[in-house]
Amino acid sequence: MLPDGGIAQELVTVPISPSDAEAVMSTCDVCGNSTFHEERVEEIFLIEGQLVMVEHIPARVYDRCQDATFDRETVEQVRRMVHGSNRPTRHVSVDVFTFA
Repeated sequence: MLPDGGIAQELVTVPISPSDAEAVMSTCDVCGNSTFHEERVEEIFLIEGQLVMVEHIPARVYDRCQDATFDRETVEQVRRMVHGSNRPTRHVSVDVFTFA
């Protein structure tokens, strides 16, 4: 969590375009695996002290550890969505626990 209210979940970019995704092999920074599948995921961000959930984000999910990464275009679309004039599609409440 960033003290200035920045994005809590790090957005990791993968330097590929959709057209050459299958031609480029990448390795997961978490587990070292290079086997992945495309999936739509949910992520929660902490922005200016508020939790924001973005659903249905296209991601590359590594098969071994399930870590999700996003291409640069997707990261930019998420940034514009949460910082722009878009309105949330719904509201949810969240429980908060403190790890002691």
